[in-house]
Amino acid sequence: MVFEPDTRSAQEPTRNENSIAGALEFSQPSIGPLEPPLRTRLPPMLLDDPAILNALRAMEGYRASALPIVPLEAVAAQAGLSLHHFQRRFSAVMGETVGAFARRQRLETAAMLLKMTETSVLQIAVAVGYNSTEAFSRAFLRQFGHGPSQYRAWSRAAATPSEPHEYELARHVSADSRDTLNLLAVRFFGSHARVGEYWQAFARLLEEAEIDTRGKRFFGISLDDPQITPRGLMRYDCAIEAPQPMPASLHGTPFSALSLPRSRVARARHRGPYHTVFSSYRAIIIWVSEKLQQFGDAPGLEIYDELPWRAGLDQPDNFAVELAIL
Repeated sequence: MVFEPDTRSAQEPTRNENSIAGALEFSQPSIGPLEPPLRTRLPPMLLDDPAILNALRAMEGYRASALPIVPLEAVAAQAGLSLHHFQRRFSAVMGETVGAFARRQRLETAAMLLKMTETSVLQIAVAVGYNSTEAFSRAFLRQFGHGPSQYRAWSRAAATPSEPHEYELARHVSADSRDTLNLLAVRFFGSHARVGEYWQAFARLLEEAEIDTRGKRFFGISLDDPQITPRGLMRYDCAIEAPQPMPASLHGTPFSALSLPRSRVARARHRGPYHTVFSSYRAIIIWVSEKLQQFGDAPGLEIYDELPWRAGLDQPDNFAVELAIL
């Protein structure tokens, strides 16, 4: 299968996007970087290069704590390539150097933590791999045009405001513990307006790999904030509860094993079309603020009881949304 990167303009949605692009598309992130990062191309919509996929998983870490800073030699080894060939291949696939990718991810993670948590600037600097507050502040200022403390206040004021009905939704948010999740995932890049396309592609891959989906739950894993990360660069994983044992035939495919650690979460039940999903996320944010809770550093989850979007273009309209809390 061949998948093209998300290069369309927000003013020219496809037929699939007509009903949802306005609600899910952020052509210019409102609290994102000063200028779009320089790059030769966008990442592919579906990342089907196993070497680069393994490297990204190593860099991202998927830990409840901070993203680890992995030496490039270790990342290249994870990809099964020499350092020289890894760097060339990464740039060719992702459209930016591995160093630029890692730096951008660290600072975008910091921006989310500044916006969503009360964690101190020093703690955030250490969490994303900076040895000093001064070095972190200089790098953050170059990317976002504000120092970390100023960005925290500005981003909260400039973020999309909550609507009255979202305060009602917040009354139904609950706290719970989520057990460790062992998943089989595929990585996509693009905006939330293409999530339906991701799931349809994921369904085809599951069928081709002859993976039994009966009785399984499905997970949409959202790693980026569309108000921070530029369109086309946002990461989204489609995942299924991992089969046991893991089929050997998956080697060299876009699938990778993924483990999300046990976590405390704030959970909302989203009832309505997918293009209103951000209302459920904002309801959780309201609940966290009202309950004086704090967000954890983990991806957002959408949890489906059956494979979404498998019947043509039908949108899921009843699924759980979770954000990690401390």
